[in-house]
Amino acid sequence: MTAKITPPAAALLGAGHRWYGFLQQRFEEAGRMPKYHRMLGETYGRFVVHAEHGDRVAMDYLEWMRVEAQQFDGHPDFPGRRGTQNRPGASA
Repeated sequence: MTAKITPPAAALLGAGHRWYGFLQQRFEEAGRMPKYHRMLGETYGRFVVHAEHGDRVAMDYLEWMRVEAQQFDGHPDFPGRRGTQNRPGASA
């Protein structure tokens, strides 16, 4: 049975996907394999499971990705520069 994804969960999943994709690319560029890729993959997997079930724990995993991404905040693709759409619950 597939869980029904609510609009807030969909927004949360979208934000997580943006941060995950950004970090995955930066880690590859920096040659940080496999340790960082494994941690990132595990974090993203747990994030998705919790977000799909509406668990607040998903926010902890999303925050981990945001904190990790801060080391690349000067990169032009940094998700934090796109406004508030990467922060679920934030008003535009």
